[in-house]
Amino acid sequence: MSPSDDIAIPAQLKDVWGRLSPLGKGGQGVALLIKNRGTGEQCVLKKLRLDRSNQYARDRMKREIDALIALKGAPNIIEILDHDSNEHLWYTMPRGVDLKKFWSDLREKEGRSVLFERSASIIRDVINGLAAAHERSWIHRDIKPANILIVDGVAKVADFGIVHIPSEARITEAPAQNSFAPHIPSLYDPSVAPKFMDCLAVSNLWAWMLAEDSRAAFGRYHWRWHRFIDDPRCELARAVMARCSNEELGPPDASTLRHLFEEELRLSSMTDVSRDESAAAKILEAQQRKRGSEIIEEARVQEIVASHVNNISSVVQLCLRHCSEVVQGLVQLGVIVKVMVPGHTHGDNSITAADIAQTVSRAQARPGRSQPFFEVFMGEVRQPPVSVALCAHWLRRPTELGTRLALHTRVRRPALGDHNPFERYYYVLPGGRLAHLDDERSARPEEVVSGLLNIVKMPEMYEA
Repeated sequence: MSPSDDIAIPAQLKDVWGRLSPLGKGGQGVALLIKNRGTGEQCVLKKLRLDRSNQYARDRMKREIDALIALKGAPNIIEILDHDSNEHLWYTMPRGVDLKKFWSDLREKEGRSVLFERSASIIRDVINGLAAAHERSWIHRDIKPANILIVDGVAKVADFGIVHIPSEARITEAPAQNSFAPHIPSLYDPSVAPKFMDCLAVSNLWAWMLAEDSRAAFGRYHWRWHRFIDDPRCELARAVMARCSNEELGPPDASTLRHLFEEELRLSSMTDVSRDESAAAKILEAQQRKRGSEIIEEARVQEIVASHVNNISSVVQLCLRHCSEVVQGLVQLGVIVKVMVPGHTHGDNSITAADIAQTVSRAQARPGRSQPFFEVFMGEVRQPPVSVALCAHWLRRPTELGTRLALHTRVRRPALGDHNPFERYYYVLPGGRLAHLDDERSARPEEVVSGLLNIVKMPEMYEA
C-alpha cells in the first residue's frame, strides 16, 4: 500500500469525480475535496483509511455511514450525498469549513460585538442537530469544533464515528479521544453516556467560542471562573454553562437544552433595538446580568446540596435500615406501626441518593421547616399523626461553624404539647461530621440511630 492509495478516489466515482486536494485525516477516515468533472460542483469525500482497515475500523466507519443515512433530512446534521456502506466504505457530503478555522477567521475579521450573536446562532444550530440524534436516544459523544461544519453559513453536526446507539452492540474498544472535553465519562464507557453529556459538551463549545483569550485550551473551563469576552450578554452563556455543569440541575437532553437556551436569549435579542439609547441598553444589561447571576447562584446552591448529600447519605440510609428492622419486628408481634418514605409506595423502604438530594433541596427552598427523609407512624392513622421522622432542616442563617444544614429527629405526639424532650438537631459539618446543635459537641451517627430507635420503641408513643 502506497501513501497515494489513501487519497485515491473509489472506482465507483472515478468517471464523474476528480480529486482536488486532501483535507485531513481522522481516527478512522481520510477526507478529500473532489470536483464533479461535468458541473464543477465540489464536495467532500470521506473514506476509510487504508492503514486502519481492520474489522474494528470498518465497523466504526459503517456505523457512521448508517447513522448519517438514518438522520438524512434532519435539521443541522451534515447531509450524506452518496455512499458505499458495504465493501469500500465511503460517503460524500457538502463542502464546509470546520468551526475551529471558521471561528478563528471570524475573530480576526470582526469586532467583539458581533461574536456573541454569531456564537448564539451556531450554538442554536448545534443544539437542533443534537436534538435529532437525542430523539432516537443516540449520544454523539464527540462534540468539538472540528466536528461542527459551517455549510453556507449554517452549522451542521458531523462525524458520528463514536456515536453511542443503545440498541446496538458496543464498538469502541479503547477510550475515545476528545481533547475538547477530556473529563466527560461517556468517552470512556458508552454504557454511561447520558444525553446530558452532549449538552455539557455544547456548553463547553460556547465557552470556547466566547473565551477572552482566543488561544484558550479546549475543554479547560469552569462556569464560575471562565473569562469571557467583554460583553455583558456572556453572562447568559455562563448561566447556561452553570446549568449544564450540574447533572442533577442540567438539561437531560438537547430538547430541554434548547428550551433553556432560548429562554436565556430572550432578553439579549432585544439589545440590538436599544443600542442607540444608552439608558435602555443599561437596563437590559442589568437584567441580563441579574438573570445570569440568579442561575449561577442556583447552580452554586445545588453544588452545596450535592456535597451535603455525599456527606449524609450513609447516615440517613443507616437510620432507615435500622428503623425498618425494628418496625418489622414490632409488626410481627402485632404492633401497628409502619415506615414511609415520601414519594414511595407503602412497603418500599429504600432510599436513594436522588431521594436524599430531593429532600435536602426542599429543605433549602424552605429554610426553617423540616423535610422528612422518612417517617415512622405509630398506631392507627389519625389526625394529627403520632410519628417520628428523620428530617433535613435548612437553617435560616449560617452558623459559626459555617453550616446551614442540620439533621432533625422530629417527634409528633399531641400529648407532648409544646414541651418535646425527644427532638434533637445535629449540625452537618464538612466531611459528614455531626455536632449537637445545643452545645456543638461532636455526635456519632450511632447516636442519631439509637435516638430514633429509642423513640420508636417507647410504649407511650402508641398511646391514644
